Formats: sequence, structure tokens, C-alpha cells
Amino acid sequence: MTVTGKGDYAGSVDVAYQITPAPLTVVTESANKVYDGKPLIAGGKVDGLVNGETVELKLVGSQIKVGSSDNAYKIEWNGTAKRANYRLEAESIGKLTVTESADEVVVTTTGGTFAYDGASHGAAVTVGTLPEGYTLEAAASSATATSVSDGEVAATADVLVIKNAQGEDVTSKLNVKFVDGTIKVEPAKLTVTTPSASKPYDGQALTAEGKASGFVNGETATLKTTGGQTTVGTSENGYELVWDGNAKAENYTVEENLGTLTVSAQSIDPDDAGAFGGVTVGYLTDTVYNGADQRFEPEVVDKDGRALVKGRDYELSFSGDVKNVGEVTVAVVGKGNYAGSVERTYRIAPASLMVTTGSDSKIYDGSELVNNELSIEGLQGEDRVTAAATGSQNRGGQLREHLSHHVGRCRCGQLRHRRASGHVDGHAGPVPPTPNPDDGTTPTPEPTPSPTPGDGSTPGSTPTARRPVRLRIRRLRLPARRCAGRCARGRVRVGDGQPLRPTTRSRRSGSTTPRTRWAGSRSRIIAGCTGT
Repeated sequence: MTVTGKGDYAGSVDVAYQITPAPLTVVTESANKVYDGKPLIAGGKVDGLVNGETVELKLVGSQIKVGSSDNAYKIEWNGTAKRANYRLEAESIGKLTVTESADEVVVTTTGGTFAYDGASHGAAVTVGTLPEGYTLEAAASSATATSVSDGEVAATADVLVIKNAQGEDVTSKLNVKFVDGTIKVEPAKLTVTTPSASKPYDGQALTAEGKASGFVNGETATLKTTGGQTTVGTSENGYELVWDGNAKAENYTVEENLGTLTVSAQSIDPDDAGAFGGVTVGYLTDTVYNGADQRFEPEVVDKDGRALVKGRDYELSFSGDVKNVGEVTVAVVGKGNYAGSVERTYRIAPASLMVTTGSDSKIYDGSELVNNELSIEGLQGEDRVTAAATGSQNRGGQLREHLSHHVGRCRCGQLRHRRASGHVDGHAGPVPPTPNPDDGTTPTPEPTPSPTPGDGSTPGSTPTARRPVRLRIRRLRLPARRCAGRCARGRVRVGDGQPLRPTTRSRRSGSTTPRTRWAGSRSRIIAGCTGT
């Protein structure tokens, strides 16, 4: 610089001086934060500018990632201040620090309980709210369960990727809390249904096929219906599952819906249309009294001709007297596998009784001709009869034999009586005397008296010789008639015992002599017995 005098002064002097740069101080601030994916920056300032001069302080420090860096700066001399006029005397550089989030990140693995369906069941992974700047890349669990036999499977998020904004996997740097789950497969429901059925007893097992529903994924097993009811009664219609297919027993729980099998008694009564099964009860044939109990049992067979067993399949009851004459009713009553009742009847008819009396003959001598020979055939069991022949003949003619007998140890109607009469053929009249065996002489016949008018003889006729009277007692057959009961001492009397009287009937063909018959009153039976 030149100093030049002026006025009173003259001359010039050169003087030199120096302007030094003004000192500048730059300060950048420090800062820190939790990572949020955004740059961390902080302010700063320049101290020392004079006279209001300006410069531009650019803070270039920035921290995005987790970590720390200087809060750097840069001065842009685009203001009024000139770079030459200033010098950087001091600077204070701040730090920019970014830290990892300490917030808890909850990762939950949710399994579950699943009904068996043949598929593989896994778990779902959910991640709670992530701090700002983080993104979930992947979260999964590889745990699975397919069958009941797998049991309870632990499920955790074994795949988890969380990245920051820069794409870095920071999973391991985060505060992650794992909440694990479980996976369990429970048996599927398999429903076995067997139907109910009923029928009357027929000797064949009653069955009804069942079914199984609920197999999954086309799996198979064999259902065998084992229920069966043959005899009268009720039983459960059971089953058996054979795991011979691709289905496994442990994967199913069987729910049963079982029916009942009911066999009712088969009726032996054809009128019971709902329960009659073709049983045939045979009819009984009438019989004849034999002095013993006669319990006739009908044949009872099923529709196939097999005989039913008395005492097991049916019982018999008898109503009526099974020994003596009359009608017997047999009730066949079903038992066990059979029900209902059927009645059959049979009749015990009187037995035939044959009474035979002897025959005899003689020359008429005025005395009675008798023959006590008598036999009785046809008495049954221990029955006894007392009988005597009472017929006699003392004149020529026909005799109706008198017979009486005592019936012992019998009951009313046990005997069938058949009646016939013995008779004598001949003519009445004098008979030559019977020779005396002691003197060998023959008695002289008495003269025949002359016919009396009105006695039926021919007047003036010559008496003819008389034939010997022969008494012929034919076999007697008692009539088929029951005892009427209330007889005295059990006696049965044939004929009434009245004297014979002559009757004249028409001549025989070719004969001139009238036929004379001696006849009593018509024979009849006054019958009855008290029995024992």
C-alpha cells in the first residue's frame, strides 16, 4: 500500500500488510436410532463466517444399516464468503448410529387336530408385527402328520427369513420368539350298521347283512356280518371287521349301529297265517276198547318232513277217558321253538263180545231139554263176565234162547253186544216112549187123541207119526248196543222168559202141513252195569 502526502504533506511511502483467513469451525451432530430402513442423518453448522457471509454446509453423513458412521460434511463456497478468506480451524464430527430392533418378533406355529383322511397335515406359521424396515421373506414349518400312529408331532417354524430394507437376512439378529404347536391325527369315524330282522322259527339261521360307511380316500376293509339267530329268541346282529385292505384299524374309530335278530316261535296252527310254517299234525285213527289206556299220539313233522321232538318242540295233553269207550281229544301244544296248539280226536269204540251156547237134542219126553255149555270171547284186559245159559225146551217148536250174564270189572259202554236167538225146529206132538235101558223093552206109545173141532186139525184124518223134536241152539251174537247203565248187579238179560206159545203160519212151499212155530215175546236187552 502506498501512502502519499497531500496538502501540507508530500511524498509517498509504500506500506505493506497482510489479511489472513478468518478461522472457521465446523460441527456435525451425532444421532442414533433403531433400524428402520431409512438413512439416519444429523445436522451441523459452520462457525466463523464474518460480516454475514454465507457458505453451504452439506452434511453427507448418513447411516441406514445397523451400525455407526461419522456425520460427515462438505462446505460448498457458493455463498458470499470466499474460500480464501477462511480457514478451517476446528471441526467436531458427530456419529450416526443405527441399532438392530430389540422388539420381540413372535413367530407362532399352529398345528391342529385333524380327522384322518389319508392326507398329510402340516402346521401354519404366523409372524407377528415386524419393526419398521423389516420384511418377512419366508416362514414355514416342515412338521407333518398323516396317520394316527404318528402321534402328537411337534411343529415349529424351522423356516424363517426376515430381511432388512437392503435385502439382508437379519433373522438371526432379531429378537424372535418362537411359539411352537403340535399336529395330531385322530381316527376317522367309521359307521358299521347291521339291520334288524325277524321271522318265525324255521330251523334255519336268521341273518341280515350289514354295511360299513366312512372309509376315506378309497380305502378298503372287509366287513363280515356274524350275527345269526336260529332258535326262538333275540340276539345282536354282530359283525367282524377284517383289515385286509389298505385301510388300517388305528386310523378309524368304529361307531356301531347294530340291529337285533328276532326269531319268534313258529305256530303249528294252520289258522295262524302270520306264524304258521308248514308243520303238519297227523290225524288219529279210531280204535277199539282193549281194557288198557290207549294214548294215541299224532305224528308232528315240519315242512321238510322232519319229526318234531315231544318234550322239546311240543307237549301233549289228553282230555277224555283214554281207557273206556268214548271220544278222546289230544291237544298238541307248541313248545320251545314252536307255539300255538292243534287238537286231534279219536274214538275208542266198543269191543265185540262173542257169546256161544251149546246145542243139544233129544226125543220129546215132556222134560226140559237144557245145555249149559257157554263160552264168551272178546273180553279185554282184566274185564270179567259171569254168564249162564238159561234156555230150555219141553215141547216141539222153535225156542228163543234165554241168556243172562253178569258183567264184572267193566264200565258202561265197554262191550258191544250182538244178539241172536237159538231156535228149535220140529212139530209138537206125542213122541214114542223112550226105551228103558234096564229091561230092554220099548214102551207102548200112548194113543193120539182125536182132533177137536176148531183146533186146526183136519176132521176125520188119520194121525200121522210125530218126528223127534231136536233142539238146536245156534250161536248167539249179542247186538252192537251200549250198556244203558243203572242195571241191577250188572246183569244183562236177553229175552223176557215168557212161556212159548204155538203160532201157525203159512205152509212151506210144496207142503200141505201147516208150519207151527213156538215163540215167546220178542227178545230185548235190558242192559247196564255199574262197573268197577
